[in-house]
Amino acid sequence: MASNELPVAMNRFNVREVEVAIHRGREIGRSGFGVVYQGVIRHQGVARAAAFKVLSRDGDFRQEANVHYVVQSMRVVELFGVCEEKKTIVLEYLGNNTLRYHLDHPNSMTNFPWFRRVKVLLDLCRALCHVHSCSIVHRDVKPENVLLCDDFGAKLSDFGALLFAFCGDIPLDQVGLLSFISLPVLTLYAQCSDWTVCLTK
Repeated sequence: MASNELPVAMNRFNVREVEVAIHRGREIGRSGFGVVYQGVIRHQGVARAAAFKVLSRDGDFRQEANVHYVVQSMRVVELFGVCEEKKTIVLEYLGNNTLRYHLDHPNSMTNFPWFRRVKVLLDLCRALCHVHSCSIVHRDVKPENVLLCDDFGAKLSDFGALLFAFCGDIPLDQVGLLSFISLPVLTLYAQCSDWTVCLTK
């Protein structure tokens, strides 16, 4: 993607809509890149549960928003729109937590037996096939970035560490958790592969 300009067709939310939703919602995540809030916003005439990803840097915001717009798919967290003034990406909120949560809580095994784990794996592979077909490498596939629907369908999230495939340059920074980086990445430092997917601890 040569430009960080946002597509004209991308849905925009105004500052007040986002500020009200965040004020009435709650913080659900924080990192060096920004803060994520959970709230409710009207999208296509319907009140929808949403995650508001408020990013610190304009370049990060525009790149990630553009990628979400390009890779829209049933197996990728849905993009509702953006608020440019607040550097905020508005995404669907999935209430069944992350894959990491279910792997870390033994009691959840009642609702998360192996046949559902296989379904999650297949959904994640479908997501990665689609993302790779868009010439994008996620670079941070881990249980924390796999969100689950109520029926345990899996959706890929968080494109903050992405790499545009075939862009010519290989970045030398380490991205993602060491335990989820594949051998080719470790060997070549940052020529990343998303195909090592771990569904167990």
